[in-house]
Amino acid sequence: MGKFIEESLKNGSLIQTGGLAGSAKGGYAILEAESREEAIEATRKFMELHRRHWPEWDGECELRPIDFLAP
Repeated sequence: MGKFIEESLKNGSLIQTGGLAGSAKGGYAILEAESREEAIEATRKFMELHRRHWPEWDGECELRPIDFLAP
């Protein structure tokens, strides 16, 4: 995950990531993609890294466009 996040921050495809409290106690990541297909592929890779390197993790993913992100 660390390498993926570092590379993604450097190339500009990852804008922000962090943890969210709530019923699922999950996290979030904000990615930048040129197309829906590119966003789906980046999300798939992100989730696959969780599965491979954190096998006890149980979670889900929601992919949504952002209309506005405050700086």
